[in-house]
Amino acid sequence: MDILTFLAQIAAALGWPVAIIIIVLILRRPIASLIPLLQRLKYKDLELEFGRRIEEIKAEVAEELPHASEVKALPPAPDISIVQLARVSPRAAVLESWLSVEDTVVRLARKEVLPEAEEYHRLLPQRAIALLERSGKLKNVIPILKDLRGLRNQAAHAPDFALSTESAVEYATLTERVRQEIETLGS
Repeated sequence: MDILTFLAQIAAALGWPVAIIIIVLILRRPIASLIPLLQRLKYKDLELEFGRRIEEIKAEVAEELPHASEVKALPPAPDISIVQLARVSPRAAVLESWLSVEDTVVRLARKEVLPEAEEYHRLLPQRAIALLERSGKLKNVIPILKDLRGLRNQAAHAPDFALSTESAVEYATLTERVRQEIETLGS
């Protein structure tokens, strides 16, 4: 083997690793700026950014709900506040926050739009939302409810769900705001 063949084989063997190192060095700043955004949900082919979606819903709440800037503080839960729960288990905080919205929606649907034939049947939250949507009640709130329910479903059903404490608290704040709006519109 002569020297030129030897150098050609070394260049061929080192070409891709050197190219990858150069690309990483060039893109290290943009990659470093993306690291804080890695609040990702991965489930099979589905990959959503929960934190970014919460920001979109927050903007929607500010636009659609009359007093969105007057978000009241989260009420403490009987044993533990949502913030404390989010520190322990962000997923549990999301699920617990959604339950208060479901309860409010079901109570409003029973009071306002439930057909008498269904009066004695168990009213599921999804059915309550559909009844309120058909009745025209909560017309500004229904799209937000659907978005929040979608995020709650991801938290409940995706096995590789990852969420920061801050995103869980943001979600809880949004659900509380929506719950307050539903109660205001229902009274």
